[in-house]
Amino acid sequence: MNRLILILVLGCWSVILTAQRDPFAGRTAVDAAALSPSELPSFEEYRADPENIKVDIVGVQELQNALQSNRDRLYILDARSEKEYAVSHIQNARSAGYLDFSAERVWMLNRSARIVVYSATESRSQTVAQYLKLMGFLDVQVLEDGLIGWKNAGKTVFDQKGKTARIHVGKRANTRLVKSGLVVL
Repeated sequence: MNRLILILVLGCWSVILTAQRDPFAGRTAVDAAALSPSELPSFEEYRADPENIKVDIVGVQELQNALQSNRDRLYILDARSEKEYAVSHIQNARSAGYLDFSAERVWMLNRSARIVVYSATESRSQTVAQYLKLMGFLDVQVLEDGLIGWKNAGKTVFDQKGKTARIHVGKRANTRLVKSGLVVL
């Protein structure tokens, strides 16, 4: 009971602080379209008819540099299925899912931290990134060419045991994009 009261008080305090220093001042709805939790559609509803919310693209080398310099202010989210994540993912990435995405998995992340979302290419990650912006995350980006681009650039991917040469590409059409690694469907 005390935890619930604390969460409610902190949530109200956050709303008050946000209203005082409007983080979206000067931005258009396309740039930052945060909705209140009561206005937020379920991800399933959003995925069926996504809005055109601007999300920046980050290159492989830029992400690599960011990982080396400020890991504590950077989250990497994998917008693929648990099966795909288990086969291959970027080190320290968190599985956010896509068909099974839920706001609860990411709700406690710092809203002002940098978040980079990836999928096999960019399609699923773009939708997840846009939804994160609706949730109020301020610095959301999509990894250019996704995990396939990461692997093609010679970067390491991991499974539960450590480094792996395997890469789950999501769908058969993506196999032609892979220049490096053992393709898994």
